[in-house]
Amino acid sequence: MGWFLTVCPVLGIIAMAMSLSHLLPVATSLILEDGTTGVFLSSMGLNFAVGALLWAKLAVARLPPWLGLRVADLYCRLSGQPPRGDAW
Repeated sequence: MGWFLTVCPVLGIIAMAMSLSHLLPVATSLILEDGTTGVFLSSMGLNFAVGALLWAKLAVARLPPWLGLRVADLYCRLSGQPPRGDAW
């Protein structure tokens, strides 16, 4: 499991960068008006989101515990979701 935790941030950055490769198909779909723009945009968003989760999860995991709670609280406040659990 240790090797996975070491590689995950790099894989996350690569996945986020590779989501930019969807821009050419999106532009082509818009020009040709073939109706597949939504598919390419959703694929691009999913690719970026998974990469961001891989990168951010481990970026937060390396923080001190007290700072990790503050970052989690900030995520809850920005997303508009109420905090869950007894830790709050």
